[in-house]
Amino acid sequence: MASTKTTYSTTHPTTGETVTFTKGGRPIQWITWGDLGNGFVHFGFSSQEEYKKALRAPRSSNPHATRYEATAATVVEDKPAEQPQHENDPTPVSEEGAPAPVVTPDEVADVLDRIVTAHADIVQHEGPIHLSDAVVHYEAHGLSWKTDDDTFGARRAELRQSGRLPHVRALITRLRQVLTAHLGDAYVKGGDVTPDQIRRAADTVRLAARYPVASVAAHGDAAEEFLNVVVVGSEPDQNGTVQVHSVRLKGPVRVPLAELRPAPELPPHPPQAEGEITDWWTITDVNGAELTRVQAEDDPGARKVALRNKHVTRACHRDNGFGVRRLRTSELATPVGELPGQPRVSPAAAPARTVTVTTGFTRKSIPTRLRESGAPGRMVNSEAAGGAAAVAPAER
Repeated sequence: MASTKTTYSTTHPTTGETVTFTKGGRPIQWITWGDLGNGFVHFGFSSQEEYKKALRAPRSSNPHATRYEATAATVVEDKPAEQPQHENDPTPVSEEGAPAPVVTPDEVADVLDRIVTAHADIVQHEGPIHLSDAVVHYEAHGLSWKTDDDTFGARRAELRQSGRLPHVRALITRLRQVLTAHLGDAYVKGGDVTPDQIRRAADTVRLAARYPVASVAAHGDAAEEFLNVVVVGSEPDQNGTVQVHSVRLKGPVRVPLAELRPAPELPPHPPQAEGEITDWWTITDVNGAELTRVQAEDDPGARKVALRNKHVTRACHRDNGFGVRRLRTSELATPVGELPGQPRVSPAAAPARTVTVTTGFTRKSIPTRLRESGAPGRMVNSEAAGGAAAVAPAER
């Protein structure tokens, strides 16, 4: 038995955070937890080999908890001589620098599908009930929640022998994180959970794998005239929505993850030329065809020299401008006229609105037109008006 204290590492059953405990005495294999109404808290330690047996100690010492859990304890202190492990220890000493297990979203969603079936069976026989962590634990091991202790122990021994046991532990941690994020207090505090809630969580996990954080997607109806391109900025919440940055709205907004769709593919970017930057410049027309090459220190100098070339001048008048780009050393070996360029084609301008106006001209004076139209009143000479003025008839 070890004469010094040993540090063990495990994951919190609710938050998935890594926590450590240091204790002396006999080696342990499990950290036990209990839920007194506000989530899991540390209850004690267990040296039992089987998961079910490890849960019996906290139940007997504190029967007031609503839920009990046991998480595997891994020795993290690098003193193998002082911290020997039992021959049947299911949690071997972790090797420093070993890569962390990678759990894929599809793997999590597949286990959630099996948890849905198991929980639906429990609800059918017992009515509305909380989601048992034993179901999560056993399904992650690829076993039914009805499995006996001998079968469960044999399965863990098989996983330990094949080196897959750390991966299963990581899978359990990820499952708890997903269930906490999507079920909230119903999972954390032991509330009633329906199979449909777990099924929606599995669907959301699969969608989140298609649109991870920092991915580009499209939001809205595909028939819309202007595409709303968004960049995913968060994981889905309990309602299945994610925060995205909308290019159209120029800011963040929350949208349902199910409303996202793949963004259209962008045209391939031209390959970047290799080599050092030179003081040579390629001059191209509106279609990207190379007209000539000039040597200059900067862009204005290259344009000034290019305008001395008659081909550039002719293209400038025809296309209302020309393109200029600095060359690299690898491009100088290409003959002039064969270097591909990018076309400078602008979108066609929208047709302007056409208004037809009919005008007329007459030489008749205003007094004449008033008399011919039969307007009442008469015309008089007015010094104040500076000429002829129309006077309305006096009222009677």
